[in-house]
Amino acid sequence: MRKIKRKEEGVSPVISIILLVAITAVLVVTMYMMMPKPSESEDLLTGDLTYELDRSKSFEGNASFKVTMNTPSEVSIGFVNFALLDSNGTKVGDTITGNDISDEHTEFEDFNLIINHIQSEPGKLADGDRIEIKTDGNSPDIEGYELVIVLDGYTGEMSAVVI
Repeated sequence: MRKIKRKEEGVSPVISIILLVAITAVLVVTMYMMMPKPSESEDLLTGDLTYELDRSKSFEGNASFKVTMNTPSEVSIGFVNFALLDSNGTKVGDTITGNDISDEHTEFEDFNLIINHIQSEPGKLADGDRIEIKTDGNSPDIEGYELVIVLDGYTGEMSAVVI
């Protein structure tokens, strides 16, 4: 009886396992890179502005807002940006940065911004403080106007509409 010689060719089990692990690793890395990542440099601003009807006279151009802030609970005024929007959503004057603001009373082109430091010291804005807007008299009725506050380094905004 004669032996039959067979020539068997195939992939070594070691090589097949290495290829399988490499393909899996590439897929995992690709999926990880595609996943959305939260912003690592900015925290979420959690706070609110409340329009104070009993302290305001919108028909005379005066509005008062109470600040409620959780994150952060207090911030340096240099990181605060204010914008006043009219009832059509158009910005009144320029955006006011914290660097433009004096300690308590700041006059701008079309309105005055007053920060009443109830809970904070001058140079800061904190939970419980009040912000007042007073127009210069050219547009006395500010019903429908909106005050918007954005903090540098935080995502989100605080806003309130004058009623």
